[in-house]
Amino acid sequence: MSSQYKTSLDVPTLVLSERLKELAKLVADGQVNHRDFSMRIPAELDRDADLVMNEAANRLIRQEKQIEISQSKQQTLRVWHVPQVPAEGDPFYVSVSSIDEAAKVISMIAQYDLYQYENSIKPDYANATGLQMLEDGEWCEWSDDTWSDIEEYMQNQDDQP
Repeated sequence: MSSQYKTSLDVPTLVLSERLKELAKLVADGQVNHRDFSMRIPAELDRDADLVMNEAANRLIRQEKQIEISQSKQQTLRVWHVPQVPAEGDPFYVSVSSIDEAAKVISMIAQYDLYQYENSIKPDYANATGLQMLEDGEWCEWSDDTWSDIEEYMQNQDDQP
Protein backbone atom coordinates (compact mmCIF):
# COMPACT_ATOMS: atom_id res chain seq x y z
CA MET A 1 0.00 0.00 0.00
CA SER A 2 1.22 3.46 -0.72
CA SER A 3 0.54 7.14 -0.96
CA GLN A 4 1.29 7.20 -4.69
CA TYR A 5 -2.27 8.23 -5.64
CA LYS A 6 -3.29 11.88 -5.45
CA THR A 7 -7.08 11.30 -5.47
CA SER A 8 -9.37 8.33 -4.91
CA LEU A 9 -10.23 8.41 -8.60
CA ASP A 10 -6.58 7.67 -9.40
CA VAL A 11 -6.67 4.31 -7.62
CA PRO A 12 -7.27 1.54 -10.17
CA THR A 13 -10.47 -0.43 -9.66
CA LEU A 14 -8.47 -3.66 -9.50
CA VAL A 15 -6.45 -2.27 -6.56
CA LEU A 16 -9.64 -1.20 -4.77
CA SER A 17 -11.31 -4.57 -5.34
CA GLU A 18 -8.27 -6.48 -4.03
CA ARG A 19 -8.29 -4.37 -0.85
CA LEU A 20 -12.04 -4.91 -0.45
CA LYS A 21 -11.49 -8.67 -0.75
CA GLU A 22 -8.77 -8.50 1.93
CA LEU A 23 -11.06 -6.57 4.28
CA ALA A 24 -13.99 -8.91 3.62
CA LYS A 25 -11.84 -11.97 4.34
CA LEU A 26 -10.66 -10.48 7.63
CA VAL A 27 -14.25 -9.80 8.69
CA ALA A 28 -15.51 -13.21 7.52
CA ASP A 29 -12.69 -15.03 9.29
CA GLY A 30 -13.22 -13.04 12.50
CA GLN A 31 -9.66 -11.75 12.35
CA VAL A 32 -10.40 -8.04 12.40
CA ASN A 33 -7.95 -5.93 14.29
CA HIS A 34 -7.61 -2.20 14.66
CA ARG A 35 -4.56 -1.96 12.38
CA ASP A 36 -6.47 -3.31 9.36
CA PHE A 37 -9.08 -0.57 9.65
CA SER A 38 -6.90 2.28 10.85
CA MET A 39 -6.51 5.57 8.98
CA ARG A 40 -3.00 6.63 8.20
CA ILE A 41 -1.49 10.08 7.95
CA PRO A 42 -0.87 10.88 5.21
CA ALA A 43 -3.89 9.00 3.91
CA GLU A 44 -3.27 5.91 1.81
CA LEU A 45 -6.07 5.93 -0.74
CA ASP A 46 -5.43 2.33 -1.71
CA ARG A 47 -5.23 1.02 1.88
CA ASP A 48 -7.32 3.01 4.37
CA ALA A 49 -10.52 1.00 4.73
CA ASP A 50 -12.85 4.00 4.96
CA LEU A 51 -11.41 5.57 1.80
CA VAL A 52 -11.34 2.30 -0.14
CA MET A 53 -14.94 1.42 0.75
CA ASN A 54 -16.17 4.95 0.07
CA GLU A 55 -14.52 5.09 -3.36
CA ALA A 56 -15.79 1.61 -4.25
CA ALA A 57 -19.34 2.63 -3.27
CA ASN A 58 -19.07 5.83 -5.30
CA ARG A 59 -17.91 3.88 -8.36
CA LEU A 60 -20.80 1.45 -8.02
CA ILE A 61 -23.27 4.33 -7.85
CA ARG A 62 -21.71 6.03 -10.89
CA GLN A 63 -21.72 2.76 -12.83
CA GLU A 64 -25.37 2.12 -12.00
CA LYS A 65 -26.32 5.61 -13.17
CA GLN A 66 -24.39 5.10 -16.42
CA ILE A 67 -26.19 1.81 -17.01
CA GLU A 68 -29.59 3.42 -16.37
CA ILE A 69 -28.80 6.26 -18.78
CA SER A 70 -27.54 3.84 -21.40
CA GLN A 71 -30.61 1.61 -21.09
CA SER A 72 -33.02 4.51 -21.24
CA LYS A 73 -31.36 5.77 -24.41
CA GLN A 74 -31.22 2.33 -26.03
CA GLN A 75 -34.62 1.04 -25.07
CA THR A 76 -37.02 3.86 -25.76
CA LEU A 77 -38.78 1.77 -28.44
CA ARG A 78 -39.53 -1.93 -28.58
CA VAL A 79 -41.53 -4.19 -30.86
CA TRP A 80 -43.68 -6.77 -29.10
CA HIS A 81 -45.02 -9.97 -30.64
CA VAL A 82 -47.42 -12.68 -29.52
CA PRO A 83 -47.03 -15.59 -31.96
CA GLN A 84 -50.26 -17.32 -30.90
CA VAL A 85 -53.29 -15.59 -29.40
CA PRO A 86 -54.38 -16.28 -26.76
CA ALA A 87 -50.86 -16.57 -25.46
CA GLU A 88 -49.65 -18.19 -22.32
CA GLY A 89 -46.92 -16.01 -20.92
CA ASP A 90 -45.52 -12.71 -22.02
CA PRO A 91 -44.90 -11.54 -25.58
CA PHE A 92 -41.33 -11.40 -26.77
CA TYR A 93 -39.69 -8.02 -27.27
CA VAL A 94 -37.15 -6.63 -29.70
CA SER A 95 -35.51 -3.28 -28.91
CA VAL A 96 -35.38 -0.95 -31.90
CA SER A 97 -33.74 2.42 -32.42
CA SER A 98 -36.28 4.06 -34.75
CA ILE A 99 -39.81 3.86 -36.10
CA ASP A 100 -38.47 2.74 -39.48
CA GLU A 101 -36.50 -0.06 -37.85
CA ALA A 102 -39.63 -1.09 -35.94
CA ALA A 103 -41.60 -1.21 -39.19
CA LYS A 104 -38.94 -3.49 -40.73
CA VAL A 105 -38.93 -5.83 -37.72
CA ILE A 106 -42.74 -6.02 -37.70
CA SER A 107 -42.81 -6.68 -41.43
CA MET A 108 -40.20 -9.42 -41.08
CA ILE A 109 -42.15 -11.09 -38.27
CA ALA A 110 -45.35 -10.96 -40.36
CA GLN A 111 -43.60 -12.46 -43.38
CA TYR A 112 -42.13 -15.22 -41.23
CA ASP A 113 -45.51 -16.08 -39.70
CA LEU A 114 -47.10 -16.13 -43.18
CA TYR A 115 -44.29 -18.39 -44.44
CA GLN A 116 -44.92 -20.80 -41.58
CA TYR A 117 -48.64 -20.87 -42.34
CA GLU A 118 -48.26 -21.27 -46.11
CA ASN A 119 -45.76 -24.12 -45.65
CA SER A 120 -47.91 -25.96 -43.10
CA ILE A 121 -45.44 -25.39 -40.30
CA LYS A 122 -48.28 -23.85 -38.33
CA PRO A 123 -51.71 -25.23 -39.18
CA ASP A 124 -53.35 -21.95 -38.21
CA TYR A 125 -52.56 -19.01 -36.06
CA ALA A 126 -53.75 -15.73 -34.70
CA ASN A 127 -50.89 -13.44 -33.80
CA ALA A 128 -50.49 -9.88 -32.53
CA THR A 129 -47.65 -7.43 -32.95
CA GLY A 130 -47.14 -3.82 -31.98
CA LEU A 131 -44.73 -1.10 -30.97
CA GLN A 132 -44.23 0.32 -27.51
CA MET A 133 -42.44 3.43 -26.34
CA LEU A 134 -41.01 4.20 -22.94
CA GLU A 135 -42.83 7.17 -21.43
CA ASP A 136 -42.23 8.33 -17.87
CA GLY A 137 -40.65 4.98 -17.04
CA GLU A 138 -43.65 2.96 -18.29
CA TRP A 139 -44.11 1.06 -21.56
CA CYS A 140 -47.15 2.14 -23.57
CA GLU A 141 -48.36 1.70 -27.14
CA TRP A 142 -46.56 3.98 -29.59
CA SER A 143 -48.32 6.88 -31.27
CA ASP A 144 -47.36 10.35 -32.37
CA ASP A 145 -48.99 13.52 -33.70
CA THR A 146 -49.41 12.05 -37.20
CA TRP A 147 -50.05 8.32 -36.71
CA SER A 148 -52.32 6.62 -34.20
CA ASP A 149 -50.25 3.43 -34.18
CA ILE A 150 -47.47 1.60 -36.00
CA GLU A 151 -49.91 -0.18 -38.34
CA GLU A 152 -51.24 3.15 -39.63
CA TYR A 153 -47.68 4.40 -40.03
CA MET A 154 -46.69 1.31 -42.02
CA GLN A 155 -49.77 1.50 -44.27
CA ASN A 156 -48.96 5.10 -45.12
CA GLN A 157 -45.33 4.26 -45.82
CA ASP A 158 -46.49 1.61 -48.29
CA ASP A 159 -48.54 4.28 -50.12
CA GLN A 160 -45.46 6.47 -50.56
CA PRO A 161 -43.82 6.42 -54.02
